[in-house]
Amino acid sequence: MSENVCMLLSVSYDGSVGSAILKFYEISTGKLRIVKDPTGHKPYLLTDLSPRELVERYPEVFKHRGFDHIEVVEKYDPLHDRKVLMTKVVARDPLSVGGSPHSLRDILRGHAWEARIKYHSCYLYDTRLIPGMLYRVDGGRIEPVEVEVPERVLERMAEIYGHDRDLMDEVREWIKLLQTPIPSLRRIAMDIEVGSPSETVPSPSEAKYEVIAVSLMGSDGLRKVLVLDKGAEKGDKVLSTSSGAEVEYIKDEKELIKRALHEVLRYPIVLTFNGDHFDLPYLRKRAEVLGMMDVANLISINKNEDSAGFHTSIHVDLYKFFNNKSMQVYAFSNKYREVKTLDEISMALIGEGKVPLEKPIAELSYEELAEYCFQDSYLTLKLTQFDDELVMKLIVLFMRISKMTMDDLTRHNISAWIRSMMYFEHRRLNYLIPNPEDIISIKGRTATRAIIKGKKYMGAIVIDPIPGVFFNVVVVDFASLYPSMIKRWNLSYETVRCPHPECRSNKVPGTPHWVCRKRRGLSAKLVGFLRDMRVYLYKPLSKAERDEVRRRHYKVIQQALKVFINASYGVFGADTFPLYCPPMAECTTALGRYAIAKTLKKTSELGLAALYGDTDSLFIWN
Repeated sequence: MSENVCMLLSVSYDGSVGSAILKFYEISTGKLRIVKDPTGHKPYLLTDLSPRELVERYPEVFKHRGFDHIEVVEKYDPLHDRKVLMTKVVARDPLSVGGSPHSLRDILRGHAWEARIKYHSCYLYDTRLIPGMLYRVDGGRIEPVEVEVPERVLERMAEIYGHDRDLMDEVREWIKLLQTPIPSLRRIAMDIEVGSPSETVPSPSEAKYEVIAVSLMGSDGLRKVLVLDKGAEKGDKVLSTSSGAEVEYIKDEKELIKRALHEVLRYPIVLTFNGDHFDLPYLRKRAEVLGMMDVANLISINKNEDSAGFHTSIHVDLYKFFNNKSMQVYAFSNKYREVKTLDEISMALIGEGKVPLEKPIAELSYEELAEYCFQDSYLTLKLTQFDDELVMKLIVLFMRISKMTMDDLTRHNISAWIRSMMYFEHRRLNYLIPNPEDIISIKGRTATRAIIKGKKYMGAIVIDPIPGVFFNVVVVDFASLYPSMIKRWNLSYETVRCPHPECRSNKVPGTPHWVCRKRRGLSAKLVGFLRDMRVYLYKPLSKAERDEVRRRHYKVIQQALKVFINASYGVFGADTFPLYCPPMAECTTALGRYAIAKTLKKTSELGLAALYGDTDSLFIWN
């Protein structure tokens, strides 16, 4: 690839230069390339007040320290199916929009839209830059790299969407996201050990005890453990275990921390397991305790996001990523369960675990300490290398689908991923992103009563199993039942209980709700795309493709799509999701019950018996 081809990994805001800062992974060098935003993008919020009303009713907006300017913009309001004029209040910095006392969002409370979107996400939605995608970065120009899509892939999707040119154009763009090659990303795994006299975990907020070891394992072959030399008899300089890691003894703790961070920050991506809560905060605080402020300042702590990172590298905390319920269930089929420790996850996925400890860390010999510490870095890196770098490839694909940066995506759950995907689509189409309370006030609440305590509406049909031993039993399974219903019935927050009188006859069975016939819903379209691309394209290709490289790529794509599809209907039924629409969630489960009920009726007509059923499947006995 050209030396200017880069993958976008992250975006942040730098107050010292008053601009978004983009972090690209340079393919040819394996280094991080940091670029200042070339567009002059500024933070903003939208209000339904006209400029005149703003001047008359909220003069403090114009006196605000962060106010920049206003402009009138036209938006499409999906809740009311109409175009509206909004006033865009532009600020000089993100905190002036929201997040600081007396922010513009606070001043315009009740009249503010899109004011709670994080600035770096807002930047991505407006510029349409997609994390995980490849760009040519040359001076102030950032241009997407063109991707060649195999003809058979386009032909297969044309069979489904070819009748609609607009939809086919969108499908083509989605396929480019998925087909773009994923390069191997240069990275390092890090782990620290602290000389605590007890077996309790030392407090990172105090950092009382010495850092006695730091282990490092790089994807480029680096295997090293830095050990604090306290004058005892030293072990070998290379571990005798199969790892063969180099052991380096350092007499001064300050020098050890400096050396460790010097090695770490040569890499664009730093992996830890629980580094947000322990390794990075402890290193920063310990550097402060030792009076090393220049070293401490290399590590940033974001208390609002409960995260830690580096200014010149991307930090990925695998503890948070693997604790994502969707990853556990859909990507790794519940191979690891309740206690999601490094030991349990590693044993489940790569068949290797931590070095067992028989005494406190502080009592270990140099060799025992080095071996114990290095194994944690080894496992952390291996979790991103097994099965042809499956985890890193999934992360990149999730970034592309969700439009989230690497550091954001690996720290948030699937609800945030789908929210970002939906928000990106709103901005792409110039839709006004509604406030959650607006959806509730216009669409109303649910009409059915939940059977299960704590639920807000009636869920799936469950048929109690009939006891006994049966032969000639067939399982009838509805593939992606809820996502299929969302697509087929055009379910979305803006289409369920739409404002058109002529659509009211299009009732959802078992509910008083109706669905729009005049426009396609965003949820229905996006969930439909993801479902169809997995079911009709990438799942078959992952088995039928003869080229080994392509087949592996298709396998990862279909796994990534599976995660999104299986979680998509659930988030729309969660009241914490910002696009939560109770009638839409209720319609989804009602249509699931309708499909099962119709199947049961047909089963009875054929003289068959349903032995058991749950949500989207039936066990039928002939």
